[in-house]
Amino acid sequence: MATTSITKQFVIKDDTVCQRIVDEMNNPNRVKRQRKTDPNAFEKGRRLLRQFSSR
Repeated sequence: MATTSITKQFVIKDDTVCQRIVDEMNNPNRVKRQRKTDPNAFEKGRRLLRQFSSR
């Protein structure tokens, strides 16, 4: 699966979309989206697993 995804060719048919992609790639100050993580996610997951576990 990974081999096909890295070799897949994408075709852009719209000039405005192509220009947006070029602008984003040339913008060195673009802000990368950061994931918002919940610090209590581990404990919430443990509680949910206890609901379905027989232990």
